[in-house]
Amino acid sequence: MSPRYSLTTRGRQNLIEAMKEEAFAFTKCRMLAQRARKNANHRLARLLEETAEQHYFKHFEEQAELLGLFETGKMSETVVEESCLVDAICKLFAREASEDGDQQVARILNAMHHDETIQRMQLDHAFKKLQSQDEPERKAKHHQRARPDE
Repeated sequence: MSPRYSLTTRGRQNLIEAMKEEAFAFTKCRMLAQRARKNANHRLARLLEETAEQHYFKHFEEQAELLGLFETGKMSETVVEESCLVDAICKLFAREASEDGDQQVARILNAMHHDETIQRMQLDHAFKKLQSQDEPERKAKHHQRARPDE
């Protein structure tokens, strides 16, 4: 199933890059809000939370909708694809950091690689389990459609 809106290759790539920026802005604002709250600056914390919500619930969600990421059947593909990409990037960047002598960066990226691997395996298992649970229901619906009511 494709998105409701037909995207050009460049448009799709630009949306993905914009979504990365929105996700980064969301996370950064949430972390800053958390620190502001710890320092008893509740007004700033509230403003940062509102900004984070706008990045996620307005911008990111609209972009994801255009890409068709929330369509049924595409979620597992999207999650696994993104996890593989993050995993590959973490491995590459960890190796480069190690070569450059940035051992702390290499350690963090290697830990992320490990976490991504475990998370991807867990998600893959969960999606397969959901598919196997849905399969008998799908077959029953197909069988009912094949036999007209008398």
